[in-house]
Amino acid sequence: MDRAKASFLGRAALLSHLPPPLLSRAVQRTAPVRVRRRRELWRVGDPAEHLYFVRSGVVRVGMEIGQGHALTLRFHGKGDVCGEVGALEAALGTPAARHTDAVAHEELVVYALPIEELQLLLEGFPGVVAELAGLVSTRRREVELRLGGLPFSPVPCRVASALLQLVEPFGVRDSRGIIINLRLTHRELAGLVGSTRETVSAILSELRRAGVLQIEGKRVVLLDTDALQARAEPPG
Repeated sequence: MDRAKASFLGRAALLSHLPPPLLSRAVQRTAPVRVRRRRELWRVGDPAEHLYFVRSGVVRVGMEIGQGHALTLRFHGKGDVCGEVGALEAALGTPAARHTDAVAHEELVVYALPIEELQLLLEGFPGVVAELAGLVSTRRREVELRLGGLPFSPVPCRVASALLQLVEPFGVRDSRGIIINLRLTHRELAGLVGSTRETVSAILSELRRAGVLQIEGKRVVLLDTDALQARAEPPG
C-alpha cells in the first residue's frame, strides 16, 4: 500500500473515522489523477463517477453565466473534498450529472474514489453518510447565501468579503499581515464576486492606495484586515 496516500486519506474528515479494514479498502481503490493547469477535472453534464480528495494544487469550481463570463463558486485546496454533490446523488442511486465545471487553477493532483466504492462506504458505515451530507448542506448554504446577496451588496463590499473568506483556506501570515497564497488575476477575482475585471481592478487600486492591501504579482497581501472587514459590511 502507498503509505503516503494512506496517511493523507486517513486524515480526511470523510474517511478518518472508518474502521481500518474499510479505510484500507478505500485507499486501495482510490487512484491519483493529475490535471495540468487550466485543464478540466470535470465539465457540466459529465456523469458523476468519482469523489475527489485534493492532494496538491487548487481546483476552481464554477459555471458559465453567459456572454463569456464565468462565476466562481469555490476554490478547493489541499485536503479538501470536491465533487461531493454529484457523488452523493450518484451513490444514493439518483442519476447524476455534474452541475458545475471544475478546472485546475494550479497544477493539480487529486485522489479519485469511484462512486461504487463510495456506495459501499455509505452502506457499511453510516457515519460517512452524515459527514458527506453535512458537507453538501454546509457548502450549498454558503453558496446560496453568497449568491443571494449579490444583487443587494455593493461590489466593493463583495470584494472585501471575498478576500476575507480566502484567509482561512489560503492565508499565510508574515510580518506585514496575511498573504493570500492563491494566484488570482483581476478577472478571476471578478468571477468570484460576480462583477467585471474593470470594476474589480478599480476597487483593488483604491484599497491599495488606502493601505488596506498590496498586490505582489498575482497574490494579494492583506495589510489591515480590520479595515477590510469594515469595508465588507454593506452601508446601513
